[in-house]
Amino acid sequence: MHTSWAGQKVAVKVAEGGSRARDPWALYQRKALAKEAASLAALQGIPGIVPILGTVTVEAVGGGQAFAGFVMPIAEGGDVFDVMDSYLER
Repeated sequence: MHTSWAGQKVAVKVAEGGSRARDPWALYQRKALAKEAASLAALQGIPGIVPILGTVTVEAVGGGQAFAGFVMPIAEGGDVFDVMDSYLER
């Protein structure tokens, strides 16, 4: 995705289930992703941790906003498994 506000390519990680606010699986996914975003936010500034640029919300049933995901810059450098393999070969 390309943002107009940041002027860069970004990755958007969203919860499975989208805006189905009352679906138990969708609710679980949004809560798990919110915990992941909070954990990443706590680690901001540490080398190797991709920063969070913003969050994604969806209009939930009843007109409220529900957390649905987060936005981060695209990390260049290849497949994570290739990076891990090269690290382990040292």
